[in-house]
Amino acid sequence: GAGHGLERDYESLLAKAEGEPHWPALAPDDILFVSYTSGTTGVPKGVMLTQQSSVNCILHSLISFGFGPDDVWYIPAASAWVVVMMYAFGLGNGMTTVIPDGGYQLQAYLRDIERFRVTVGLLVPTMLQRAIVEIQTNPVYDLSSLHMMIYGSSPATPKLIRDARATFKGIKLLQTYAMTETTGGWISYLTDADHEHALREEIELLKSVGRIGIHYDCSIRDESGQPVPIGQSGEIWLRGNTMMKGYRNLPEATAEAMPDGWLRTNDIGRLDERGYLYLLDRQKFLIITGAVNVFPTTVEAILVEHPAVEEVAVVGVPHPEWGEAVVAVVVRKPSHSDVTVQALIDFCHGRLSRPETPKHVVFVDELPKTSNAKLKKGELKKWLSGGAVPLPWQLEIA
Repeated sequence: GAGHGLERDYESLLAKAEGEPHWPALAPDDILFVSYTSGTTGVPKGVMLTQQSSVNCILHSLISFGFGPDDVWYIPAASAWVVVMMYAFGLGNGMTTVIPDGGYQLQAYLRDIERFRVTVGLLVPTMLQRAIVEIQTNPVYDLSSLHMMIYGSSPATPKLIRDARATFKGIKLLQTYAMTETTGGWISYLTDADHEHALREEIELLKSVGRIGIHYDCSIRDESGQPVPIGQSGEIWLRGNTMMKGYRNLPEATAEAMPDGWLRTNDIGRLDERGYLYLLDRQKFLIITGAVNVFPTTVEAILVEHPAVEEVAVVGVPHPEWGEAVVAVVVRKPSHSDVTVQALIDFCHGRLSRPETPKHVVFVDELPKTSNAKLKKGELKKWLSGGAVPLPWQLEIA
């Protein structure tokens, strides 16, 4: 339309067009789109995703989730990253997809579930936690059409899962593990039956992200790239038919991430003898304190059980004696604004080992997150390491 001041006008070009368009032939390995990573561990990278990997992602996802043509699918996220692939699932079975307009608003999402009779939803753990609080505080939302709530994209604590089960009564829960580098395709699944079993007799299973999908090979490897025994932790390597072509304009990073047809995920995990994958943490966030490896998610899972903790992130900060110190960054619940640093540290005693127990707790009003609600741990680590908040051992040195 007139008034935009740009060199070409879309409507004018259409008016001048003649005949049928001559689309170029597409090969399976041709790039369909480039999706940037969320940048939680550094600068976002452009992930090149192909025509064929996208087709495979759609088909595998529909089969694995059991989506049917009568489902109504709703993810409350902007289609500015690999989530656009999830909005394309309906191309494989004709189901209805609800695409939000504007920024995410929790109350609007819950009202939309009722308005569009949504059958399957997806929330990242941060959104899920807020949805639980909202539903418990204001039980006015009609969620009767919902038969499954999927959650994933970042680790969820057992407490969050228990609360979700209690809040979304009669609704199946499914946890997933996925990456932009796998075209957003889900790597593993903790099914509703797994949730039932875990809550009934094996609570530790809630720390798992489920069993590997049939369309992936998974190998846990040490720093030299050699497979480790079952039950031992290491970097998660994946192989399958939904993998990226590489990182845009980053040939060295691509070669490092994709040796011999495998994808190095930079995630630390372990497989048990039944095939359940336990996602321990991002390799870049592993804390080495006094030569002991500490996984931040282990510490977070304990701290979030404290009644005063609304949200928590744990990072490693330089320490003159231990190399790194475990520091917890906590958002307190308004009802427990008087909780002290020492009270939270004391809560960890007997629940965590001495190296895992935080040496300090920093209280904040909110945690930094990406546009898709992922925690910016890299930013937190940089903030604390830079001396923005005086830590006890820094004051002792001064």
